[in-house]
Amino acid sequence: MSEVKQEWSKRTRAVNAVVIGAPVTKSPIGSTVNLAGARSLQMQTTFTYVGGGTKVIVFLQTSLDGGVTWFDVISQTFLLATAVKLSALTDAVALAASTVPGAGGTLADDTILNGVLGDLFRVIATTTGTYTGATTVTVDLVSKG
Repeated sequence: MSEVKQEWSKRTRAVNAVVIGAPVTKSPIGSTVNLAGARSLQMQTTFTYVGGGTKVIVFLQTSLDGGVTWFDVISQTFLLATAVKLSALTDAVALAASTVPGAGGTLADDTILNGVLGDLFRVIATTTGTYTGATTVTVDLVSKG
């Protein structure tokens, strides 16, 4: 008899329409999310631009040690226009031997570090310039295991 592999999917809103105002550097936004057992992860970030500002970089971070150490796995960059960006990660890709993760908030613009999915995730942001009105960021995650 063949074994049936059962997969699961979980949708999580990691950041719920956080208003971007004065500049911040590597500032946590939203909440820490536990996605233990995820084999893949998709991230959709919605940036709603109203005015002002210069640049917003949204980083998805993961932790392998219960939240003591965080490192970037996704970086998405937004400028002066409303936009939606998608990124995806999987654990089915080999990570280079002895990869040294950068300090949080340093992954190059619009890139990913594929091959590693911890059990905890959080979002941090770095912004330049002062955004006006109700310029917001929303981050949705879908994990599959």
